[in-house]
Formats: sequence, structure tokens, C-alpha cells
Amino acid sequence: MKKHPIAALEVLNRRRLVRRNFLTDYLGGNEQNRRKEVSDLASMEYLTCYPPDGNGTLERSYPRQFFRIYAKGLKADRALKAAGIEPIKHPDIGEQFWHQMLIDDIVMSYEIACRQQGLPFKDQYEILGDDPLELPCQIAFTFPSSGKTHTSDKALCPDALFAIGETYFALEADRGTEPIERSNLNQTSYLRKFLQYADVLKSGRYKTAWQIPNLMVLHISTRELRTKALMEFMNALGAKSQSQCFKSAPSLSSTAKAPRPLTTLLTDPYDRVGHPPFIIGEKHGRTH
Repeated sequence: MKKHPIAALEVLNRRRLVRRNFLTDYLGGNEQNRRKEVSDLASMEYLTCYPPDGNGTLERSYPRQFFRIYAKGLKADRALKAAGIEPIKHPDIGEQFWHQMLIDDIVMSYEIACRQQGLPFKDQYEILGDDPLELPCQIAFTFPSSGKTHTSDKALCPDALFAIGETYFALEADRGTEPIERSNLNQTSYLRKFLQYADVLKSGRYKTAWQIPNLMVLHISTRELRTKALMEFMNALGAKSQSQCFKSAPSLSSTAKAPRPLTTLLTDPYDRVGHPPFIIGEKHGRTH
């Protein structure tokens, strides 16, 4: 198999879902040639296309004028093995289709931007291998309304992990469906998530569990008001962190205009609670 088709399968081996325009931008070169290659891969069952009607499932449907969404096809793993690439087995997406799409849109945007800027990018599979994307935690919180202290030892499970240069990032892709706070720590919430990140960042547990030297956290939401609410809540908790960064990316959840790779994620400022904004590309001399 030729260079570009294998590259398309390789990135879809790591990502779960990729929009056609993200895939052709990633592959680079002549747009028309890349589009034909992607179409050919789908017709030969190396790629699976999720059609706009969601195969009759409303939860997976999207506007017909948008770029098609692809995943690995039936013949992909065989072709990957033939190219010396180990196929990655992902769990079923289930009801998390659009959450997974947002995760992959964000990570693909970073990887495309790094390719364009000549920066090294490492995916979680290069960092962790087959190890799970989770960190052990021990947290406690006293709820003001009841005065009761709750504890939790549930593991922290980010949406993604990657590195740009020598800086490592955990991603939290937020569509605004997760409650900011609850009355307990057993159920998922941003309260629990903030406490978990505070725990692993303070203890440095990521250094021993993941064998990485540093960790920044990127909270990327699809609405500006949601980003503001998360930061206000973190501030109300009395938490100030240089490592936790916030940004909104509404274009990636648009239903009016087809999302495109948001390569400015590399050069745009990220807000932080109690600290000046952070720019990922600034460390590598990329500010525009």
C-alpha cells in the first residue's frame, strides 16, 4: 500500500473518528488526490464512513453538507499489520459518539498544527503503550451544605494524553453535559475532576504512573459561558493552578458550519485561574 493510504490508516488506528477534511489536512499535499485516496480506502473497506443520517440513529446524525466522518474499516487491521503497525483495539463508542468526535477533533487539530509548524508530537500510545489512561487518586471534600466530608479513591481518567515537544498534556474535552458539581464524589462532576487533578499534580503521581516529567491540563469546552463557569467554580474552591488551562472552541461543535482543524490551539492563549495566560507554541517559538 502507498504512503498516504497507510498514513491515513495509521492515524485512524490512533484516533477513533476523523472528519474527511481533518484527514486530508493531516496527510497534506494535493487536496484532490487526498480526497480520492480517502474515497478509495472507504470503497475498499479499509475505512468505514459514518453517513450524515447516522445509519438511522438520530444521536449520530449530522448536517448532510458537512465533511464525512471516518473510522477504521474491516480490512484496516490486516493492512496495518502488513505495514508493521500494531492495530489498536478501542472499546465501543456506544452513546459517547459526539464526545469522542470532540476529543478526536481537538487532538487532530494539535497534531495537524504540529506537522505544519515542524514540532514533534507524541500520541498517548507512544507515551503509555498498552497501559491504561488513568491515574490513582485519593481525594476528600467537605460539602458546605451538609458539613459532611466525602472521600473517593476513583481513578482520574482524562479524555486524552499527548506531548508537544517535551511538554505533556492531559485533555478534558467538555461538551457541557457533565455537571459542574454534585452532592457527592461518587458520581462524575467537575468538582471531583478538579480535586483529582489537584491531587495528582501536587503529588506528582503522573511521574511514577506514566513515567513523564511534567503535566499540563487542557480543559477545552464548546461554549465560552461554560469555560467561564468552570473557571469561576475553580476560583470559588480556592484553587489556583499554573498547570490547569481553559479555552473554548465553539467552532468544533457547530451545526451551522462544518468544523475545520483548529490549528490556532497551538498559538492562542489559554486562561488560568490566578495566573497569566499560557500559550503552548510560545515555548517553541511559535506565536502565530
